[in-house]
Amino acid sequence: MLLLKLFDNGLNDLVRKLVLIAPAAYPQPLPFFIAIPRIPLIGRAMLQFLSAELQLKITLKIVVKKREILTKKRIRRYKDNIADPSCRNALIKTALNILPQRTEHFIDKAEKIPLRTLLIYGENDSVILRRNLKRLSLNLPNILTKKMIDCGHFPHEEYPELVTGMLSEFLYE
Repeated sequence: MLLLKLFDNGLNDLVRKLVLIAPAAYPQPLPFFIAIPRIPLIGRAMLQFLSAELQLKITLKIVVKKREILTKKRIRRYKDNIADPSCRNALIKTALNILPQRTEHFIDKAEKIPLRTLLIYGENDSVILRRNLKRLSLNLPNILTKKMIDCGHFPHEEYPELVTGMLSEFLYE
């Protein structure tokens, strides 16, 4: 949405390229870790009373394909973030605002973005619908699509060196 606002205000010279990593670009069912915090009392209570460790265990099992990246250090970092009250509040606010009003208005505008765009996603992404990734690949006029093999929803976490290489190549082409 920020990008669309920039274009609406004539500030398109500030952005020259766009990178999308596993984006939720079209309406689709929300994954449970976004849907739960949207439930006014029950969802937020669940976030407060379910341990950060259990929330993390359930979420990572769904979003990560390459399990060997789940080192103790990385899990501790995720767990510390989930346990932090300000991070939980940010999760709730993000979940509440993730579906903008007038979604189709934004989609129509987004599909006209002329920027050279890199789309990176995992072939085993269980969060973003494949048909939406395909639609995005077909509808953006200047897109380069990279599907990561044996990868879930976090290509940048599962294959950081490979994604960094793709980004460098794309940004400096």
